[in-house]
Amino acid sequence: MKKTGLLAGVLLAGMAVVRAGAFEQTAEEQAWLAEHPVIRVGVPAASPPVNFQDKNGAPSGIGADILAAMNARLGGALELHSGEWRELVKGLKQGQLDALMDVPPTGELSEQLNVTQPYLAIPHVFVGRVDGRFYRTPQMLLGGTLALERDSPHADWFKRNHPKVRVRLYDTTAEALDGVARGETVAYAGNRAVVTFLLEREMLT
Repeated sequence: MKKTGLLAGVLLAGMAVVRAGAFEQTAEEQAWLAEHPVIRVGVPAASPPVNFQDKNGAPSGIGADILAAMNARLGGALELHSGEWRELVKGLKQGQLDALMDVPPTGELSEQLNVTQPYLAIPHVFVGRVDGRFYRTPQMLLGGTLALERDSPHADWFKRNHPKVRVRLYDTTAEALDGVARGETVAYAGNRAVVTFLLEREMLT
């Protein structure tokens, strides 16, 4: 389900705005935008502080701020849709969305799409209990159970690359971290910024 490379090019040019403050569209990009006055972008709702929903259900966070800056230069062409990851992926595959934020550069989904350069570089980490083992590699998880979000890129990555690691799936990152805290699993693997934000908010140990 490869989408046109022009959309990826337009979004890449827009991301350059945030860094450089100005950009010029090619004639081909301008023609594409004229034919596509609305670009529907899916924004994950449960990855604070990167992307989440505010109290009114609107997209918020670092990613939404970047999209807002891009939108100002693209004449308001971006239409943001906030939702759960699996619903956003479904919408993209069914043509209800044109683009999706936070697609990892590796994995089954990225192989089906045109993926831009990352707009943020955030390390991924293992999170375990303070009184438990310190996990450094996926191999150290063998014999234990790893907490991951259902239908997430991380779940896909572990299934493809480390099928021997036992996984328990949760609906949200907060629930996965809580599962570690309660001893249901030995560790969680995910985005460090999201983990740090949620651990402080939920006061988990």
